[in-house]
Amino acid sequence: MSADHFATDPEDVLWGKADTLEHWNSRLASVTDCYFKRSEFAE
Repeated sequence: MSADHFATDPEDVLWGKADTLEHWNSRLASVTDCYFKRSEFAE
């Protein structure tokens, strides 16, 4: 399915939204690291 660009024309993608998703993905990773006491939150 990814070879078909997930049924989306790459020219129609709003690439500004990709930065927003990257930001929220990093925030989510930080929250889960804190919850599971990984990364800089490890004891």
